[in-house]
Amino acid sequence: MIEIGHKETEIQELQMGMHKLAEVAIKAIGNDDPKTASNTINQMAELMLTVEDYITFTPYLIDNLGQVRVILQSESFDYYIYRGFGYIRHYAKGNHLIITEIVRALALVAESIDESKHESLWQFACNTLDHTEREVVYELDKTFLLQEVHKLAELTGNLDDYKDIERNFYPFANENT
Repeated sequence: MIEIGHKETEIQELQMGMHKLAEVAIKAIGNDDPKTASNTINQMAELMLTVEDYITFTPYLIDNLGQVRVILQSESFDYYIYRGFGYIRHYAKGNHLIITEIVRALALVAESIDESKHESLWQFACNTLDHTEREVVYELDKTFLLQEVHKLAELTGNLDDYKDIERNFYPFANENT
């Protein structure tokens, strides 16, 4: 039996839940409320763990005779990473504290998710850092951001790539060695 309603709910639609969380985070960023944004990013990380379970199920619903009756829409893990964190990072722009929170959340997800998703998490983080202003970052912000990136690199098996990222943030650090 299928029930069709007039609006989406979080229980029925993971994407709707992600959209609502992203909206809360974006509004918090716009209102200079980093604690709410950080809390929402953590909730998004928890939701990403649910996404993994959701996308590993077959999209085909069959009846008792094995006849396919419904085909559910299915999206890739990359799609959900973008829907969850992509909008937030867009509005975070040069807010290194929020970018650090996003990378930290990705590392938390990597700790609990199947290794087959690690490359997607790492690539999203790298893409985020590629568009992060490096010249105006306070030293402590840079340090904390790189600590979280290093943790994600360890968890996802990308320590060699991390060295390149660190070099981009500190281009002249080892010039005389």
